[in-house]
Amino acid sequence: MRAQEFAPTSADQVWNYVKQIHPADQQGGGFLERLIKQYPEYQLQSVPLSSLVIHDQESDDPDYEPPEDPYGRVQDVDPEYASEVSIHNLDRNPIVVDATGHILDGNHRAWAAAELLGRDTIQAWVPVEQELTEIGNTRIDYQPNRKRKNSLFHTTVDRHWVDVFFDRSFTGTLQITFTVDQNYKSSIQLPQGTVFRIFSTVLQIIKEQLPEYMRKARPPKVSFTAEGGSRVSLYRRMFVPVVTDILGPRWRLTEYPGNQHLFIWEPVKKNKTNPTRPLDNK
Repeated sequence: MRAQEFAPTSADQVWNYVKQIHPADQQGGGFLERLIKQYPEYQLQSVPLSSLVIHDQESDDPDYEPPEDPYGRVQDVDPEYASEVSIHNLDRNPIVVDATGHILDGNHRAWAAAELLGRDTIQAWVPVEQELTEIGNTRIDYQPNRKRKNSLFHTTVDRHWVDVFFDRSFTGTLQITFTVDQNYKSSIQLPQGTVFRIFSTVLQIIKEQLPEYMRKARPPKVSFTAEGGSRVSLYRRMFVPVVTDILGPRWRLTEYPGNQHLFIWEPVKKNKTNPTRPLDNK
């Protein structure tokens, strides 16, 4: 089956396509399948080669450092093997990439297109970006955890332990945090699909548990932090609208930038005005 016959399509169909163009001993022993299926859907697109991370063979430049593969793979290119890639082969067999431009399948095809065939673009199966409204709406089971200190809820996502904390500071502020495998660092390297499902889980817990917590505990402020960089914009898109909607118009959001970007909500203070005294006509 040619890849052009289905676009956009599911991860299962993309994986079936990959299996058909590779012998059994080049299908990754299940690892490649998991990488491809970390995204639910793909779309066939013409992608600029400059936007992809293409792993080259060893360079003569002593200062050259090959790009690190986020999936821990050794991605050497065999120039002799790549030289067998033709324009017909490129057009017939699109590569598969992840959401960050790393190649899941087709590193030799991409290298040949860029280095041997003079192409600027290449046909690629690209993950379909999920609408943010879908995040947190998928039923994921979680439960209260009384054994771990301060942890209110826990679950496992793709075999990673996720804790979600609703902590009170010494000032009474409710601090919402979460850890993955007991790690607060949001920069830990995980597949994009796993990150999506972890954020979906955390968002679901906030949606379901924060309203009840606000009714019972009545904290004076609500906050969470994000590491600087792209993570701030991700939190702003995902968590801020949900928390703002739960708290309602009587709460105001203020952001404090820094290495740890702080989002904090507090009640809007009412303007106190002196009532007008009636005129004394006596």
